[in-house]
Amino acid sequence: MNKIHFRKMSGAGNDFILIDNRQYNLNNIEKLVRKWCQRRTGIGADGLILIEESEKSDFAISYFNADGGEAALCGNGTRCAAMEGYRLKLANKKMQIQTKAGIIECEIIDKENVKIAMPIPTNLRLNLMVMINQDKQIVNFVNIGVPHTILFYDDIEKIPLLKIAPILRHHSLWGDDGANVNIAQIINKQTIKIRTYERGVENETLACGTGATATAYIANILKLVTPPIYIKTASNETLTIHFLNEKENIEKLYLEGPTKTIYEGIIR
Repeated sequence: MNKIHFRKMSGAGNDFILIDNRQYNLNNIEKLVRKWCQRRTGIGADGLILIEESEKSDFAISYFNADGGEAALCGNGTRCAAMEGYRLKLANKKMQIQTKAGIIECEIIDKENVKIAMPIPTNLRLNLMVMINQDKQIVNFVNIGVPHTILFYDDIEKIPLLKIAPILRHHSLWGDDGANVNIAQIINKQTIKIRTYERGVENETLACGTGATATAYIANILKLVTPPIYIKTASNETLTIHFLNEKENIEKLYLEGPTKTIYEGIIR
């Protein structure tokens, strides 16, 4: 194989390498993912997405974090994949994408915005007291396809995220796989500002779709906000979380926000 075509996309600040794997049948690519996602010496991205065939939905995706590890779900990555699948004529504007976290319903809203249905939240744990750098912190936890911790502060710009996040990300409370870390600030009854430290990237990212959804879900339960909830990301772009109440008080959550192509290229 001499050439691999890719598309570099951004979902509200999360950036991804997308490859139509129907053409190449790439597998066991963990080392290549680390190389390609490396900034400065590679293409540079938060993760890599392979678009693949599916017998259960319009198409399937495999998502890899920048460290080469495969993840069950990436909210913003799935939104970008939906736009790419539509461009490739694999699906109509309303589509289903098969992920490791299940089949995700997606809808192309306009030329940029994509809305997806997120997995039902599980393993909710509120107001846990956790020691971080000899300080007690109130931490909330929920799994929305991937595990997330959420901490609320009055001013998140003053919080040394890169100092506290690695400790909390690997805390024994979350098991061997750890969790993503989100710090959040309530701006008003419908707006939250967040910063996110992501597993697999092992750094702060400009946005996180599952993190935005988890934060909105927790804030709504704590009655800090009222849906729909607007999430201001570190990229200064906004993600919108819509709520739909269903039977037995299970809330279906939708993540909506912008996507865009940054560039296309060839890997030799």
